[in-house]
This record gives sequence, C-alpha cells and structure tokens, in this order.
Amino acid sequence: MKKTTNKPKFSPVAKYSKAHERYLKRLRNDKIFVILFQILILVLGIGLWELLAYTKVIDAFFVSSPSRIFNMFVSLVENGSIFKHIGITLLETIIGFVVATLGGTFFAIILWWNKRLRRILEPYIVVLNSLPKIALGPIIILWVGSGMGAIIVMCVLICIVLTTITMLNAFNSCDADKIQLMKSMHANKFQIFWKLILPSATDEFISVLKINVGMSCNQPALSLRRKFQVLSLQKVRSCLVNT
Repeated sequence: MKKTTNKPKFSPVAKYSKAHERYLKRLRNDKIFVILFQILILVLGIGLWELLAYTKVIDAFFVSSPSRIFNMFVSLVENGSIFKHIGITLLETIIGFVVATLGGTFFAIILWWNKRLRRILEPYIVVLNSLPKIALGPIIILWVGSGMGAIIVMCVLICIVLTTITMLNAFNSCDADKIQLMKSMHANKFQIFWKLILPSATDEFISVLKINVGMSCNQPALSLRRKFQVLSLQKVRSCLVNT
C-alpha cells in the first residue's frame, strides 16, 4: 500500500478590502499629484525667469537666464572644463563640511565638559551666531586670498557655530536622572559622556549633518556661479575684441 502524504494546502493571500484599496489608491493619487505639481512649479519658475530676461524686465547680465546657463553648460562640457570646476566645487564642499561638522562637535564637547568655559564663551558664541557671515567676506579675502581657501573658510564659519550650538544644546538636554543614576554607579565623566550623553544626541547630530550639507554647498555653488560669470564675461570681451 502506498502511503499518502497530506500536503498542506496554502490558502491564497487575502485581498485587500475595497475600502483599503480605495485608501491606497487615494494615497497613490495624492503622491502623483504632489510630484506633478512640484514639476509644474519648477517649469513655470524657469519659464518666468526666461521670459523676464528675454523681455529685459530683469538684467540678464546680473541674474543670467536659463537659456544662457544651458548654452554655457554645453560649451563647458564640450571643452571639458566643466568637470574641473565641478571637481573643485565638490572638494571645497567636502572639506568645509567635514571641518565644520567635526570642529563644531569637538568644540561642543569641550564646552559641555567644562562648565566654567561654557559660561565664559556663551555670550560670544551667541554674538557670532547672529553675525552675518557674508559681511566677513572682504576680511577673509584679505586674510587667505580669493581662491579655494576663502571659500572653505567661509563654509566653516557658517556651519561651525551652528553645529556647536546645536550639539551643545543636545548634550545639555540629556535626562538629568539618568546622569545621576550613572554617577551613583561610580561612572566617571568620560563614561557618562560616551555611554549616555553622546548616544542621546544622535538625532540632533543627524539633523546637523543635513543642515551642514546644504550650508556647505552654498558657498562653493556661489563660487561656481562666479566662475561661470567670469567665463561669460571673458567670452563677451573676446567677441567685442573680434568685432
């Protein structure tokens, strides 16, 4: 006699209810609507910019226009110089981002570690945070020149104060009861910082990274824009000379 094995019967996956399907469809349609509206705003913005520049409502020499930017981009791609400019811009962004983030975090650790030093420097940090960093541009150019060094210094000045304040507030906002508990277990200050303070500030550190990425890209992007303007001006001068 043959042994018959009863194979388990798998029931088909239950389908979603009609109400849930309508909910998923509404979410999908809402996502598509948001993406399409974002694209529409971008297209309208670029089109309005081009129209205002073409009708000379705005001076295209100072604010440029999408068509001029595209033509300049194509010419730079053809002669290969665009990759050099992009490489320098990325290098400036990475150096400014890393130095500002690590330096600001390290400075925040020092201020958390030494309360007396924090009380001494706190008003100066607040003043530096409220100071418009762009106003220091001419001074920075006099100190380090107008090349890559000035852009990196500007990136660091913009991001390091914000990083210091944010991380210091994150360190100080740690639960005092948990700190007292670790002290009752005879934990030293380094153990409290490494095991409690630093892990509790992870979310704020990630937020600082997001902010510093955008702030660090700001100055190198302006530098790249200035390079494009200089190249455009040189092209205009060469055309005038040839004519």
